[in-house]
Amino acid sequence: MSKEGGQEGKPASWNRVRTFLGKNAGRLGLRRDKGPNGGATGAAASGVSPQQTGHLGRVRRGSATPGTPTGVHANGDSPQASYSPPEDDHRAGVDPSDTSVRPEQQHRLVQVLEADELEVGETTSSGLRGMCWSGIPRQRRAQCWRLLCGYEPVTRDRREADLARKRAEFQSYVTQYYSAANQDGWMGDSQKVIKKDIPRTAPNLPFFQHKKVQAMYERILVIWAQRHPATGYVQGMNDLVTPFLYVFAAEEMDREVMLSEKVAPEEVEQLIEDNAAFLQVVESDAYWCFNHLLDHIQDNYTENQPGIQQKLCKYEELLRQVDAKLAAHLESQGVLPMYYLVRYVSCLFVREFPLPLLARLWDTFLCEQGSFPDLHLYICIALVKGWADMLLMMDFAGIVAFLQSPPTDTLMTWQIDELIARAFQLQSLYRESSAVTTE
Repeated sequence: MSKEGGQEGKPASWNRVRTFLGKNAGRLGLRRDKGPNGGATGAAASGVSPQQTGHLGRVRRGSATPGTPTGVHANGDSPQASYSPPEDDHRAGVDPSDTSVRPEQQHRLVQVLEADELEVGETTSSGLRGMCWSGIPRQRRAQCWRLLCGYEPVTRDRREADLARKRAEFQSYVTQYYSAANQDGWMGDSQKVIKKDIPRTAPNLPFFQHKKVQAMYERILVIWAQRHPATGYVQGMNDLVTPFLYVFAAEEMDREVMLSEKVAPEEVEQLIEDNAAFLQVVESDAYWCFNHLLDHIQDNYTENQPGIQQKLCKYEELLRQVDAKLAAHLESQGVLPMYYLVRYVSCLFVREFPLPLLARLWDTFLCEQGSFPDLHLYICIALVKGWADMLLMMDFAGIVAFLQSPPTDTLMTWQIDELIARAFQLQSLYRESSAVTTE
């Protein structure tokens, strides 16, 4: 990767971004119909170990960002995280994916879910979105995600019948689109690329590498691509299926086996065999919620990726306003946002965070509906700004290696809460700034 300087504080032009994406799409995980792994280079290349950087730098308990958020969420909490976990969360065996959801919050959520007519509402309302914005208890996450995606009916009496109908509809798609595509070769190169990309998805987790789970990925992606021919399959979509498969499978299956990197193959085989019928339900639910998600970000995958281009330009301007010193250092080293931000945007952090933490982050994304791409951009800003002290000590190679493989594997859920809170604050402060342009 060559160094590219001489930016002189100017925002990235659309032509520069488009040219870079065209030349480097495969390496960045955006190649349409073909491309290499797009995997990260590893934090070790930056000269900083994960043990040294397993935190968000400036994003710490008790820290504050100048300015006050403009809203308070319906659970009575400010968007700034108020939870303070004990220092020995790991040693006490506390599930890091649940520690930020307090008992009273869980109780209120149960009451909402058990209502005959559930109110979804907005993130600032007393409905489901307002309740879930600050995190969902693991035991209730699958149902909440189905509701937030508009897939599970809000009327309690209709849920069982409507879910059964939608699941049966997906199975009909398997015959109509997937089986037919395999029979006549209609998908051509796209299906070949899907088959290449799937083994690169969650490569360290044997559960997701099992042939039957990979077949679920293939059916979901082939069917979606056939039903959306204007977009088709684009590399990176495979990653977006993973959180849905994880959350919906974990509703009844053993999470420890699913998340273990060292689990015995026969244990994975037994888990899948014992849950064969349930995995059909998981696959159907994952397809419909994946479809809902892509409705909001499809411009990231259409010709020339206009959604990604727009976010790269806006990110560059925002970073200059939020942390001018860091932005100047990155520019002086020739580190353009496109070197690391493309994957953050196209894969929604699936490759950056462990699945339990990613699920917490996606709780908020799904609550935001069509607004989540904007909040996601501010999370990118908050994340990079949180490591500013370390990045300011690195050169071009170290910065790129670090940001392409950020050390997130030691984070706790309360740190994700604070990251989201900081992003919300930044969004409240800078969203209306006339200096931030996207054209």
